[in-house]
Amino acid sequence: FLLLSPFALYSELGAWSTPAVGVLTLFYSGLLDLAKILMDPLDNDEFYNDSVNMDVGVLIRESNAGSTRWKSGAEYLPF
Repeated sequence: FLLLSPFALYSELGAWSTPAVGVLTLFYSGLLDLAKILMDPLDNDEFYNDSVNMDVGVLIRESNAGSTRWKSGAEYLPF
């Protein structure tokens, strides 16, 4: 996918297609790392050498708190 992207983007971006593909590569590699962390929050597969401190309970609490925050935020809309 990323090998052919500069050629596909050249007609629209011109010379900026190469830096755009670099940004796409960073985005997709970061997204892949984040997906691996979320799929294995306890680091059972030893994906990282550094410690990634992810508490699953905190992750669930914060996602629940965010969902109620959005619901109560609708009360402040002007209409």
